[in-house]
Amino acid sequence: MTGLPASELAPDIGAAEWDRLVEGDPSGTFYQLDAWVRIKAATGWSPVRWRLDPAMALLSAQVLVTHRSPLPWGFAYGPRAPFGLRLEERTIGDFTSGIRNALANRKIGLVRIEPEVEAGGPLDRDGAFVRALSAAGWKPAPPVQRADTWLLDLKPGEHGLWHGLRKKWRQYVNRARANGVVIRGAGREALPAFHRLLSGTAGRMGFVARPLSTFERMWDEFAADQRVGLLFADTPAGEPIASLFLVRCGGRLSEPWGGYTSAAGELHANYLLKWESIRAAAEGGLSEYDMCGLVNPGITYFKSGFGGRSIRYIGAWDLDLDRFGARAWRAASGAALAIRRFGRARPAADGDRDA
Repeated sequence: MTGLPASELAPDIGAAEWDRLVEGDPSGTFYQLDAWVRIKAATGWSPVRWRLDPAMALLSAQVLVTHRSPLPWGFAYGPRAPFGLRLEERTIGDFTSGIRNALANRKIGLVRIEPEVEAGGPLDRDGAFVRALSAAGWKPAPPVQRADTWLLDLKPGEHGLWHGLRKKWRQYVNRARANGVVIRGAGREALPAFHRLLSGTAGRMGFVARPLSTFERMWDEFAADQRVGLLFADTPAGEPIASLFLVRCGGRLSEPWGGYTSAAGELHANYLLKWESIRAAAEGGLSEYDMCGLVNPGITYFKSGFGGRSIRYIGAWDLDLDRFGARAWRAASGAALAIRRFGRARPAADGDRDA
């Protein structure tokens, strides 16, 4: 233990207060917002929230808990948790004890977390954060979210960002404009058009798109606080050929999902679409743009042309709370994954399998 202030469960904290906590922290993401809890409630997940030093919220976590028959043990998952100003090597012991206490009466087999900690980065110099997790009893685990992303600092503003683009990328943006590509924002009514583009992309790239109903549920929950948006690229004739599904949390805008047609490539529409999304985010006073997963080298190369840098997080980690329960959950989840792979032979688009 580090001698830091005591931790406690936060069952009574209101949604608005919790969201202020998440959005006020640089490491807070939309997976930790209350809206994500409401989205996952439809598939049987409930939240447990925990804070180190409730007065100052130095370290916090929201984990989602589920119980699936016939297993008597539950499973807890903290997407991009924990977060906070004291997210560092020396607080891992306190965090681990706090999570054990928070889940002690819920008959949980294991808890899985995926901290937004860059491997070898400032919080994990020479692997210190990873060693602290191991020392506290955590073990590397199969990922739920992707462990890689591409982040762009928006603070240089439009002028600085424009000149941060690769020269060829600036040419492609201008060429898309010359080709008559039109960029427009859209609302919930455009989700079917977005989903058609996403599904077409999934077919070409070999992943499975979430159903339209999932995106409708996400929209309904995130839109309540104006945290979600759609951006389209249209041909001069008004045909949508590329789209981004955007989610905001605090000063960060993320683009977790997108789709495009072959015509988008011919008109260089994707270059203009992403640039306009970046430009609008900077103009709106946001500080960071998250391009999300680096699915293949081609995607990585495309995203790298807009500036920023690649990041690889430390990945998923499991803490066994019940030896038999943890073993049963791993066996069950392994069997379920094998069945899904047998049935469709392709992974989910963003790696979010169950939570």
